Amino acid sequence: MPPWSSSGRLPHDIRHEMETSTNVANSWSLWTRASLVKLAEAEKRLFATFGAQIISRFIPVRFKGSEIYTVTTEPTDEKKSDDPIVLVHGFGAGVAVWSANIAALAKHHVVHAFDLLGFGRSSRPRFSDDPTLAELEMVESIEDWRKSMGIEKMYLVAHSFGAYLASSYALEHPHRVKHLVLVDPWGFPERIAPTEKQIKPYPWMTFIGGVLSQFNPLATMRAAGPYGPSIVKKFRPDLSLRYKSENPDDIYDYLYHCNAQRPTGETAFKGMTIPFGWAKRPMIKRFNGIDASVPVTFIYGSKSWIDPGPAFDIQAQRNGYVDVQIIRGAGHHVYADSPTSFNEVVQTIVNEQEKLSQSMPEKKILTADKDLFLRHATALYECWNAGSYGLGDVEGLMVMVGQDEGAVQYSKSKAFQIWLLNTELLDTLMIFTKKGIYVLASNRKADYFNSVKSDEFVGVVPPVTPIHRDKSDKDAANFAKLLKFIKDDANNKVGYFAKDVFDSDFCNDWQKASADVEKVDLSAAFVHVFAVKDEPEIEMCRNSAAATVNAWSYARKKFIEAIDQEKKVKHSRLANEIDSEIGSLKVQGPLAKNKTIETCYNPIIMSGGNYSLKWSTESSDKLLHFGVIVTSLGARLENYCTNLTRTLMVEPSKNLEEAYEGLLATQVAIIEALKPGAKLRDVYDLGVKTFREKCPDIADKLHKKDFGFVTGIEFREGGLTISPKCEEKVKAGMIFIVSVGAEGLTNTKAKDDAGRNVTIALSDTILVKSEGSNEILTERAKSRLKNSVIRFKEEEEDAKDSNKENTEEMGRGKRSVVLTDQTRNKATNEDKRKEHQKLLAQQLNNAARQRLAQASGASEAKKIKKSNVSYKTYDKFPVDTEINKLNIFVDKRHDTIILPIFGVPVPFHISMIKNCSQSVEGDFTYLRINFAHPGSQIGKETAQFPNPLATYLKELTYRASNVKEHGESIAPSNNLTTAFRLIKEIQKRFRTEEAEEREKEGAVKQDKLILSQAKANPKLKDLFVRPNIIAKRISGSLEAHINGFRYTSLRGDRIDVLYNNIKHAFFQPCDNEMIILLHFHLKHPVLWGKKKYKDIQFYTEVGEITTDLGKYHHMQDRDDVQSEQMEREMRRKLNQTFQNFCDKVVKQTNDQFDFDAPFSELGFLGVPHRSSCMLKPTSSCLVNLTEWPPFIVTLDEVELVHFERVSFQLKNFDMVFIFKDYNRKTQMVQQIPMSSLDGVKEWLNTSDLRYTEGIQSLNWPKIMKTITDDPEEFFETGGWNFLAADSDQEDEPEDESESEDAYTPSESESGEDESDEDESEGEATSEDSDEEGSLESDESEGKDWSDLEEEAARADKKRDQEEIGGGDRKRQHERERERDRKRHHSSKGGPPSKRHNCGWHVTYTVVWSSSIVVETFA
Repeated sequence: MPPWSSSGRLPHDIRHEMETSTNVANSWSLWTRASLVKLAEAEKRLFATFGAQIISRFIPVRFKGSEIYTVTTEPTDEKKSDDPIVLVHGFGAGVAVWSANIAALAKHHVVHAFDLLGFGRSSRPRFSDDPTLAELEMVESIEDWRKSMGIEKMYLVAHSFGAYLASSYALEHPHRVKHLVLVDPWGFPERIAPTEKQIKPYPWMTFIGGVLSQFNPLATMRAAGPYGPSIVKKFRPDLSLRYKSENPDDIYDYLYHCNAQRPTGETAFKGMTIPFGWAKRPMIKRFNGIDASVPVTFIYGSKSWIDPGPAFDIQAQRNGYVDVQIIRGAGHHVYADSPTSFNEVVQTIVNEQEKLSQSMPEKKILTADKDLFLRHATALYECWNAGSYGLGDVEGLMVMVGQDEGAVQYSKSKAFQIWLLNTELLDTLMIFTKKGIYVLASNRKADYFNSVKSDEFVGVVPPVTPIHRDKSDKDAANFAKLLKFIKDDANNKVGYFAKDVFDSDFCNDWQKASADVEKVDLSAAFVHVFAVKDEPEIEMCRNSAAATVNAWSYARKKFIEAIDQEKKVKHSRLANEIDSEIGSLKVQGPLAKNKTIETCYNPIIMSGGNYSLKWSTESSDKLLHFGVIVTSLGARLENYCTNLTRTLMVEPSKNLEEAYEGLLATQVAIIEALKPGAKLRDVYDLGVKTFREKCPDIADKLHKKDFGFVTGIEFREGGLTISPKCEEKVKAGMIFIVSVGAEGLTNTKAKDDAGRNVTIALSDTILVKSEGSNEILTERAKSRLKNSVIRFKEEEEDAKDSNKENTEEMGRGKRSVVLTDQTRNKATNEDKRKEHQKLLAQQLNNAARQRLAQASGASEAKKIKKSNVSYKTYDKFPVDTEINKLNIFVDKRHDTIILPIFGVPVPFHISMIKNCSQSVEGDFTYLRINFAHPGSQIGKETAQFPNPLATYLKELTYRASNVKEHGESIAPSNNLTTAFRLIKEIQKRFRTEEAEEREKEGAVKQDKLILSQAKANPKLKDLFVRPNIIAKRISGSLEAHINGFRYTSLRGDRIDVLYNNIKHAFFQPCDNEMIILLHFHLKHPVLWGKKKYKDIQFYTEVGEITTDLGKYHHMQDRDDVQSEQMEREMRRKLNQTFQNFCDKVVKQTNDQFDFDAPFSELGFLGVPHRSSCMLKPTSSCLVNLTEWPPFIVTLDEVELVHFERVSFQLKNFDMVFIFKDYNRKTQMVQQIPMSSLDGVKEWLNTSDLRYTEGIQSLNWPKIMKTITDDPEEFFETGGWNFLAADSDQEDEPEDESESEDAYTPSESESGEDESDEDESEGEATSEDSDEEGSLESDESEGKDWSDLEEEAARADKKRDQEEIGGGDRKRQHERERERDRKRHHSSKGGPPSKRHNCGWHVTYTVVWSSSIVVETFA
């Protein structure tokens, strides 16, 4: 809406003066006095008012030779990004309406503002009467402007009608918009249908409305002629306040001259509307078509007439980022009504988008491989220019690939794209002529060719011109342009691939448009073009062959395992398993890391008499037969195919072995005959002749259809086969699959009918070389007879009787061999471990010494205790009547208690007050205050006493009367009662604040979570969180976003975990566990609520934790069996769901974030905290995630591992982790079974961790303190070798009792490592406690169960002794205690009490150094 219209509709009293926009005469122009000069002058003055330094220019665009007026402001400070901010005005406005914003926004970014075509100072071409086409014409003019300006991406900030066009632009060109900011956008909601309750307008109103609808919205202003500015001023007098300049009428003159010219833009806008300002094509219906990767922000004024409802609807429905900002006090023209707030919002949007761009890895802009394109395009044009293979029959070539899900996997059109570009581009049309190469595709696909785009020949390759598709006319203009190239450059005759038909709108439209073009099928010609591989393609085929061999090795192991264990498995299941695993790391090893590997076809597995040598055969659902197994499989690596076929024969007959040898000789003969220049027909004949000579009796059994074919991008080139009718010649660089087979053979040693009728087959992938022998690319998959025959090994008949007995006990003779191997391997592994540990020991001391030397310069930062000085200057001492009266005064502002002592008010900070108590005895109230002093808190922080030898006050006691004297309104004791209450309140608040500050120490503030803009975010539902950060145990969902995870409970609580703060991420399946979980171990603690956490876990429970023991269970109970099956299926589905979530997160983060999984098979029992649990290694840690608190040790941080109490006489041993940071407390795992020792050693050894062992338990705090005090001395005396000495003595005998007694952990060892298992957040701050406030439970500070038992035992023993020894000693002891108590509390012996004017007595205790003197003052 125009800036001078507050409601968007003109007043009724001037509508009758409006005129049409179609009858504009010269006299009319004189009347309106439209002046571009005055428009430019008013614009200049407006920009100067706000200090904007602009550069103005006219940018040419294609639409009817028009120009778009543009102003640009360069950054005033350091430029942060090359992506500019582009401002688009609304209806009836121009660039100067942004004069209050452009300078502020240009602080760190280039800012452009332009006048839309048909508005302001831009050209005024006539737009289409069709509203859809008119909209597209305006949108495409913006795109042309962008191209002319050389902008790659932009922050598009648009207002009102401009926001409508900006949204349409983002629909067509989403990859050009970095952030879409829509300011009070027009045209979003749909028109509301009238209801019966609404008042119907009178007929005359409908008639007038119909007449007025024929006129343009701003016709009234133009009709007013020279009075136009006055009309604008009348209806928007507030504009002069928003655009203050030397001449208050500048804004009115500017808006008038913007709209007094030929109203072509206004006419186009009118065509896009229906009566009363609704859009004909509401944007809300189309907005979700904008790519989800485009972030969107809506900005509305709180007083605007535009409804923000559609923005909230879009925010709820859209998958991408959508934010809605409301600026208070602003109307429709937000940028002018509240320019400061508007500028801040836009700057925040831009800054956060820049931070996101810097934190996330830059997405690579995919472009064509220029070297590959030019190399293959050169080969194509050289063949074409030479007229080879029939290419000389045409002057043009057309290659079309469409978006068709039903299209075949292999086609010449797809192969051509892969050969030229190494990728498939769907809905892409490529036209090749001798003068140029033209590519018609969507924006991104056309930009893919920017790397090869050229205006001149590169060798024999003509210029390459990418053309962007135009959906507005269904590419009619683009098709006409391409048809003109075909007609002029190719004589209206092109070659194409006749068999390739794609069913898509784009392909069908081109088929209709090119119906008059003569087409010639060139499929056969391109068979030869693709057949000869260059060196990079040959290397790709070698890698593909290696992948095929790896896949066969994996399959062969599966077959042998099934035969050995007599497994019942279907052919189809084995084939699907090979198909799914062919590209995995366990099958391909390092080859799978950066390569795309898939199968050429689903592997073919045949046995049991059902054989077919057709390449289209599918593996059946019948069980694998342990006779003759024929397997054919092929890998497709980076789009290049290779293949092999192998036959496994279990206990074959002699005639089968002879047939296999003959087939092998035939294959060798064919391979040797494939020499450059040889005809494929002659090669075929040689193969048939060889087999007849080797196996004359079964010559008719040979499969004679063909002996192979050329392969490459397409698996099978039908035009180049080793067959009796193929006259083509072999060329160096061709890749052949040589395949031979014999059908209908008889296995005379078959045990059943299914294994009697068999087929054997062989195939390999061959590279034809110009000189020497051809290269068998799949040679590593051995095909000799001994590698293809499986025989069962029988027991030796001459075995000894003892061996026979062992054999009978174990069931199979093979078992004894396995056990022998295991024993030998164990001995060998132990030797290898010792050798490896010696190497690690040599490296350990040197590495540690170097690390400490580098860190020696860094001094550890000391924690600074919060100051307990109440008033730093006398001026801050409070002035109050209570102080003047010598009453106790509590200063809450400074956390200070002012106490009167000898008539002097003395301030004490609340941190110096240990506790206080109040008691009433008779007519008096007593207030006792105990102070903190050196020695009052054993083991606590003493930094608050910088001079511990000074004199400190220990306690004070005040007494006041409860009786009111004559004339007193309140009793004197009221001051003590009030003071006691206030002291308690301040103490509680102060301790809570201190505890919160301690919690915040080390905690980091995470970055802001950037919500994902993808269509389908990885998400898991029904998860609980540990620890209980949320007050109640409520389930929620975990969702992965751009830079982290967000957990949202059903109540709406949110927990954000960012990727850059996650040190380790674990996924633990629910196999043999009661929960399935995702665990995040953080780099730095994060403050959630009032407590900091370094571990957070999201989990869901699986199965029932409790079992009804009273219920009768039967092993064949159907209900129990069904419930077990259901639980097993549920566990499988949960594992799959969580695994899919992890895989999606890894993919979304471009493999920069990964989940680690515990290895259950390597787990062992241990006690890391208080209870026994299963500890499981991962690739980088040792963890227990099921019990809480979790146990996580990062192996990279571990210096060495020491085993304590290692003795064959003990059942358990302990393991101590010593970290590379020697200031870090060692971590101990206790009570590990001795049976796990060998496994733990093997795991540590494979992890390159040094370990030692000993009989005794060591005092590790003392050892680590010795090392940190003087590390040089420690390493000069041998360093960690002192532990190795214990390891050398491990075989020496020891007394069992001594070993048991040796394990007596010190109080620090057993107590310091204990942590709170309570997950609640309750604050356990006791008011009368002598300890400091804490937010954590006090459970960790108490004695453990063993200490309590020992203490109880000692007490019982002492009591028994007292009872036996007589009661006299006991009574004497009680009398002494009573006398001591009376002496401490009596006031006798001191000076007489004296009554103060404050009405109380005071008693205090003073501490001098180590001696204590008690005195009483009155």
